[in-house]
This record gives sequence, structure tokens and C-alpha cells, in this order.
Amino acid sequence: MAIFSSLAFYCEFYNTNANFLGMFLFFLCILLILKLHVKVKQESLLVIASLGLQLTTTFVTGRKESQFILNQNIYDVVINEGIFMHRIIFYLAVLLRDIKDPLKISSIAPLFQHTFPRLNCLEKMYNGIQNSFQNNHS
Repeated sequence: MAIFSSLAFYCEFYNTNANFLGMFLFFLCILLILKLHVKVKQESLLVIASLGLQLTTTFVTGRKESQFILNQNIYDVVINEGIFMHRIIFYLAVLLRDIKDPLKISSIAPLFQHTFPRLNCLEKMYNGIQNSFQNNHS
């Protein structure tokens, strides 16, 4: 708190107009609301072997976004690794089938882009997804 007090004293906020301080406070409140609007609370994956995968992202404000990937578009599900901020992370990704040539991969759709679960959790999810798809195809 002393840092903010020192900064306010240095910027001479005690001499500024009350209207300016009110507008500054309003601006900070808007920034806080925008930050909370994009902060992710949880991500969940629903596997329906006969239909596909649904990834639901829940934000702190209660807003939900869902992404559905049809089973026909899924080539495979893999655990991939990448470099993020000077460290190696593992993430679950869906390899999407090319529409024109079903034997080729058109793109990669990473799952859990905001929460980054640990490798042991990813392995459990990977095994569950693979088991669901194998039971559906047999």
C-alpha cells in the first residue's frame, strides 16, 4: 500500500481535480471488468464417442464458450509438447482430418489452452478418450 501512496504523491494526485480522479477510477473499474471477462475459471472436455468432443470454457464472470469437434473430423488425439515461457509444457491436441483427403491431417486443435493440466492428468484424459473411441469403432 505504501507503494501506491508514494506513487500518488509523486504524481501529485492530491492536487488534481476531483473529476479527473473520478474518471480515472471509472477507467480502472472498466479495466477490471474486462480482465475478469476474459479470465478462465475452468475448462472441461465431454467425450461422446459416437458424436465427437466438446470443450467448454467457463470464465470467472460465468460466461461459457463451447467448441464441438465432430467425430468424422477427428484423425487422432495426441499428447504434444511445446515450449512456453522458457519451459516445456505438455498439452492435449486433436489432429483434424483433411476434408479433401481423409488420410491427411489438416490442422491441430489444442485442448485446455488456458489451464495447462499436468502430464499425469493429460495421460488419464488421453487414455479415456482413446478407450471411448476404440469401444465405439469395435
